Amino acid sequence: MLALLWAIVAPAQAGEVVLNLTSEFLDRAMTATIHLPEAYQTDSDATYPVLYLLDGAQHADHTVASAAFLNSTNVMPQIIVVALSGVNRFAYFTPTEDPGGGRESGKADRYLDFLQQELMPKIDKGYRASGYDMIAGHSLGGLLAAHALHTRTTLFDAYYLFSPSLWWDEEVMVAQLSATEFATQPFIYLSLADEKGRQEAAYHNYLKQLKAQQANLVAQSFPNEDHMTTPLVSQIGAFRAQFSDWLLSFDAVVEDPTRFVTHYEDLNRRFGTRVSGAEWQIGQPVQHLVNELGDGKRAIVAATLHLDAFPESQWAYRSMSDALALNGDLTAAIAHMEKAVAIARSRNDGYLSMLESELAALTSAGE
Repeated sequence: MLALLWAIVAPAQAGEVVLNLTSEFLDRAMTATIHLPEAYQTDSDATYPVLYLLDGAQHADHTVASAAFLNSTNVMPQIIVVALSGVNRFAYFTPTEDPGGGRESGKADRYLDFLQQELMPKIDKGYRASGYDMIAGHSLGGLLAAHALHTRTTLFDAYYLFSPSLWWDEEVMVAQLSATEFATQPFIYLSLADEKGRQEAAYHNYLKQLKAQQANLVAQSFPNEDHMTTPLVSQIGAFRAQFSDWLLSFDAVVEDPTRFVTHYEDLNRRFGTRVSGAEWQIGQPVQHLVNELGDGKRAIVAATLHLDAFPESQWAYRSMSDALALNGDLTAAIAHMEKAVAIARSRNDGYLSMLESELAALTSAGE
């Protein structure tokens, strides 16, 4: 095969890069708009899962916005969204030829070849992709995602099928699925709106077979949506379902402070990311352990983790001071509070007077 022709165009807007490609598999020009997360330019060490979004012109805006909002609330990672330009959907999203013979169809494998051999290597090479890849498709796009799940079972780590057109060719996807042997358990998300007839029947037949073969799946129904509105709520549902355990709860850290470390080690192992906890996620549990529970043993563990993770933070030294004081070591507590005050003073921090008052109280108690 000749080398893929491609070009980078000036960003359409902040956080976007337009990649123009001439695909030999599709024998046509393609455009991929790469939506980079907010921190991409400032955090040079971070890596990101990648979502390949079919029918990108229709779905990029709400998908990118939903991902950014959910990340801002700490319930999912930042991701790269690769929005694909439109194609003849009946031609390239269908796995078999139209039984009626009335339209061009059956070229889904060519489209998957384009993704696997032409586009995805460019994304992996040119951007800080984490190695965790997802595909999202609606209607016939969902049909293509199902075909990818069956025929290229390890190409993606997650498959999102929104109101998929599983009725195609007498429900050929059900037969294809039943013949598939899965070596892995990718995450699979399916959704259905208020849809009847062959769309509903095929969906439930496929879901029944899928449940017999795959355990890592979530299916949601949206009776208040129609076929065309499903992608909006489904994309949010897919993100929330797949990353259901992304958020580290306050109670989990209070119960076992080492979760502040092991939780993110587990996420990084699963998604290829390089994330760690925010300071408040360990600082607040320390204060709860000290002031509410009076648990000196766990407070010391949590405060040590706080200081290890944020060695330049006045609050980390305050955490350790509070934990040490709770355990009766006032000398060490005063030393750590003095360090907290020194850091705050060097930064002209607004909380300096509060920390000075706490130091004075410790010093008085130690006399």
